[in-house]
Amino acid sequence: MDYIPSLTSVLNADVQLYAKWTPRTDTAFIVRHMGESEGGVGYNDLLLSQEYNNGTTGDSIYAADYKNTTFSGFTWNNVNSSAVIKGDGTTILEIYYNRNYYTVTFYGNGGKTSGNQTTQTQSLKYGVEASLVGNSFIKPGYSFLMWNTSPDGAGTSYENNALYTIGTESVYLYAIWEVFESSYTVEHYLDNLDGSYPETPTYSDKINTSTDSIVNAAPRTEMGFTVDWFAPGTITSGTGSPDISLVLRLFYKRNSYNVTFNAGDGLGESY
Repeated sequence: MDYIPSLTSVLNADVQLYAKWTPRTDTAFIVRHMGESEGGVGYNDLLLSQEYNNGTTGDSIYAADYKNTTFSGFTWNNVNSSAVIKGDGTTILEIYYNRNYYTVTFYGNGGKTSGNQTTQTQSLKYGVEASLVGNSFIKPGYSFLMWNTSPDGAGTSYENNALYTIGTESVYLYAIWEVFESSYTVEHYLDNLDGSYPETPTYSDKINTSTDSIVNAAPRTEMGFTVDWFAPGTITSGTGSPDISLVLRLFYKRNSYNVTFNAGDGLGESY
């Protein structure tokens, strides 16, 4: 292209002039940060934020250069989407963010699974309502009552399979247990005439209690017998068990009495 400094330098000739354009460096464009929908399908219904920017017309812009790392509960999905800045200022660059997963840890709090595990975990998406997994812990002698944020049940409670929406931190839940009713047996052995004790109990008493309660054997009142607290095999106390297997044992010795012979007039009963 010839450079003509002045039209007066052109004599007796037609002249064609062309516009020369320089890209603007302040062309407007928009960056939209889109969060994953609650249903997990698409990013069209949750606008996390929107920024107004300026750039050079015709330049390409990329998600990696404008991604935001401070959105609570969301992380850029690593898709480096791009757009070209249009001169009319209508360019929109959308950047997509997935919901983070956070962990709910369930503690047996004295209970175990069939596989002998004392904890289990569940991953939940931030801000999405979901059902907590059902309890799989077993504690012999107890029934599962609820989950709680405190092992002593003093925190926030949740029912089994309750709907829960997790925030941006992991959650710890503890199984809360209700004691079963239980029972125990007290066996009473009254000694034989030869001073030995029978192999099977003379009497058996079944007494109701609760699991893990400490119980004591109550002696029977048997005329002519006294408890022998030091007899071998004596079990005077124990702890109520869920399988009602606790057996306490008491042994009773025959009392001895004296017969006194006195000289009399012979008028009484004869033996």
